[in-house]
Amino acid sequence: MFEIDPGRVRELANGVRGRATTLAGKAPVAVPARDQARARAKESLALTRAEETLKALDEVLKFHAGRFTGIGDLAEKAANEFEELDRQRAVELDQAGPR
Repeated sequence: MFEIDPGRVRELANGVRGRATTLAGKAPVAVPARDQARARAKESLALTRAEETLKALDEVLKFHAGRFTGIGDLAEKAANEFEELDRQRAVELDQAGPR
């Protein structure tokens, strides 16, 4: 048997979702600088690769932010399900009465 504190699980869920928001806020990466650099050097292969890399980094940040959000949502769902199951069991025990 183990102990679950749904309130603490919800705190964890909110913290993880907060980190997701922080990650999502980091993308897009260096947009003004990369756009300005590309506008000045359209034929630069190095700047093309740098721009592609930064765009890929945007996708990585978006992916991980989504994963963090999903983990937070799953943790909150688990806490809710645990509480509901606990309530149902309490009702069943009350209805059963003493032995």
